[in-house]
Amino acid sequence: MYCTQRIWPVLGLALAILTPVIEAGTIRVPADQPTIQAAINAAVNGDEVLVAAGSYNEVINFLGKAITVQSEDGPSVTTISGAGKGDAVVSFLTGEGRDSVIEGFTLRDGIGNNTLFPGSRNGGGIIISTASPTVNECIVTANSTNSAGGGVAVHFSGEPVFSNCIFLANTAAFAGGAVAMNNSAPTFVNCLFNGNQVNNQGGAIQSFLSRPTFTNCSVINNTGGDGGGIWISGPDVITIVNCIFWANNDNGVDVSAAQVFIDIGAPVVLFSDVMGGWSGAGHGNISSDPMFADLDGVDNSPGNADDDLRLLAGSPAIDAGISMDEPDADLDGNMRIVDDPASMDTGVGNPVVIDMGTYEFGSTLLPDPCPADTNGDGNVNVTDLLALLAAWGACP
Repeated sequence: MYCTQRIWPVLGLALAILTPVIEAGTIRVPADQPTIQAAINAAVNGDEVLVAAGSYNEVINFLGKAITVQSEDGPSVTTISGAGKGDAVVSFLTGEGRDSVIEGFTLRDGIGNNTLFPGSRNGGGIIISTASPTVNECIVTANSTNSAGGGVAVHFSGEPVFSNCIFLANTAAFAGGAVAMNNSAPTFVNCLFNGNQVNNQGGAIQSFLSRPTFTNCSVINNTGGDGGGIWISGPDVITIVNCIFWANNDNGVDVSAAQVFIDIGAPVVLFSDVMGGWSGAGHGNISSDPMFADLDGVDNSPGNADDDLRLLAGSPAIDAGISMDEPDADLDGNMRIVDDPASMDTGVGNPVVIDMGTYEFGSTLLPDPCPADTNGDGNVNVTDLLALLAAWGACP
């Protein structure tokens, strides 16, 4: 009785104080609102929109709101399709900042925005203009535009951050099969660009008067007129670190230029694997076969979702990167900076064992940073405590 008399009043006080805070600020789709856009319309800054697994045929606009729109179960089971909607799937056009977040969706079937440049559609999957949102763990695929940025277009001083995203099989008529950027400075971390196509500039990426940063990205199997991997024009510094540019194709005969095509500019490439070699600014680069598990997948056709672009044992890209503001985890959610004792540490840093590309060889999942978060909402609170108490007792 002594412990019970003291514990339950404390729990009751905690419930009385914290329960209203828990419930506020979360809008569930479709439980609370029928569509994602309806939830965004109802949200205020600081709110979270949680989307149940399923396919949602709509296009969404963040409307300048500092909110998080997140799937409950990840991009493999949660899709926003813009089919038949005549626009980009997701729009950030109202000065959104880092705290405007979209996470955990497949974004597909968009044809781009045509209000910024009437007649020319840009950003099939995501259009960003004078905004700097955060895009996490999204698969941007099967989008197409008649101009630029089949997957994503970033315009006019935008500084968005893309982390752990896959850009797969997007197309554009003129520039940037996956991503086109104009006067902007996006950041890409642990991003995979595979099987994107463009008729002219940059099968995967077009950078015009921009200063993007790429860290631990893989740009593979993309096709363009000039530059299958990335096309660059502009005096600003572009930084490429711990990346792999491989098996990209264009209309030229220079294998290296098919990976990184320079119209104007001098990008800095550090500790990256570039097919055909890299002779420009930077150091620590290689041009050896990265030894992917399966470059063209079980269908023997490169540029599809079944391509396995993880590294095999003995890959020269293992333990060959530079430890410098590297991500904590790779695209699979496995730990970065995992030493492979069978590979020579040719990288630089402390420790000197990070791999090139989006996947870390021989790694395991990161430890759960929040093991007491029983419902997975990113917070440890009374809801988790009640779940624990409900399960209290002997296990069956």
